[in-house]
Amino acid sequence: MKNKLTFVLLSLLALESQAQLLPSNPLTDRLEQPLGSPVTDRLTTLEQQLLHQTRQQLLQDKLATNRLRQRLSLNLDPVMQLPANLPVVNQQNQLLWREIELEPGVRVVEGQWLLMLSSQQWQQQTQLHSYLVDQKRYQELGLFLYRIQLPTGSGTKPELLQSLPADIQAQVFSNTIYNPQQGKANGASKASASDSFCQSAVKIGMVDSAVDRQHPAFARTEALISRNFLPPDLAQDNQHGTAVASLLTGQGPGLKPLLPQAQLFSAAVFYQQNAYQQGATLVHLLEALNWLASEQVQLINLSLTGPAHPLLHHAIRALDQKSIVLVAAAGNAGPAASPLYPAAYKEVIAVTAVDQQQHIYRWANQGDYIEFAAPGVAVTVAKAGADFGLETGTSLASPVVAAIAACQLASGVTAAQLRAQLQQQVVDLGEPGKDPVYGFGLLRPGSH
Repeated sequence: MKNKLTFVLLSLLALESQAQLLPSNPLTDRLEQPLGSPVTDRLTTLEQQLLHQTRQQLLQDKLATNRLRQRLSLNLDPVMQLPANLPVVNQQNQLLWREIELEPGVRVVEGQWLLMLSSQQWQQQTQLHSYLVDQKRYQELGLFLYRIQLPTGSGTKPELLQSLPADIQAQVFSNTIYNPQQGKANGASKASASDSFCQSAVKIGMVDSAVDRQHPAFARTEALISRNFLPPDLAQDNQHGTAVASLLTGQGPGLKPLLPQAQLFSAAVFYQQNAYQQGATLVHLLEALNWLASEQVQLINLSLTGPAHPLLHHAIRALDQKSIVLVAAAGNAGPAASPLYPAAYKEVIAVTAVDQQQHIYRWANQGDYIEFAAPGVAVTVAKAGADFGLETGTSLASPVVAAIAACQLASGVTAAQLRAQLQQQVVDLGEPGKDPVYGFGLLRPGSH
């Protein structure tokens, strides 16, 4: 009996190692039944011990499998994987904060917590006062946050926070990290996503990396208003923001501005995590959104993604109530990846990318939250310095839809009417009607 059970358990482990190909496994589900269930009650003591040992190994294998699946779905080269513990230092090599990985795709600032409390509630929590970093009111977002920094090594669920009253614990949030969504460059075909949509003097915003304001693509320097929300001595990369901004208002060889008369407000929030990757903390993202709302922009482009977060959703809802339209990149984590945010929030217009042949970008996220597709593969953009080149990703498709939407708003369409208006302009791709790959369909130059 023991040999037979061992054979069955080893077979189950082999099946589990292929979990990325099988959505579920009834046999493995039986293996995971808790001891004391009707299934395990029929086993002998020896068999139960063997089952318990194998279950522990199975859980370890499942964790490794999930991490591998996540790595593949995120289109990350293992060499480029960020370390689980990443110090963020300034140009003097002084530690500013430390990123830690909670799970694949979810990174936070270690020991840093955001408390959405009233003044009275805060005053009552005297044990936290010595850890206060700052307190800020985001008036446009309807938020007032206390930011605390607990000692290094206090863990993801420190005892100090666990001892707080339940109603206070429910208002304590991590300072989560978000990332830009530019994919791998693809020079196979040269697409021109940028063809001027309208001559209206629209007022729009973007949250991204810094923009190379000296690039010749931005000859209308007065049309680009930028603000940096990072410490001045923290290394920043301006490639991603330059590319996105150039689609909206830039001009050069093979590049025409989508919105030649627009006033673009650019909020810089991304710092360098390594030579290839960038991150932005939720705090800096909230500050940027609050600033853009105070400048009374009509629309905000968000070519960034990350996990769902209650404070981010609070900010998104506040902007939506102000009739500020939000357009976001769906993400480049792959067709089997989980939804990414802010694009997956219902208040946000989620955009995926297609190539010249109207084929979906191979690494674009898919799901019911996808609303529109736009050109985003091998798109001509300005590159930081004085160069122009091709870039790919849902980040490059998002500003195309943002430009079309901005022109509609300028023509008198209200924020409440906008989605229905855009749906009337699509080229239906994929399955008839809305589908999880292309959404309602393709929006492109000339479709407005």
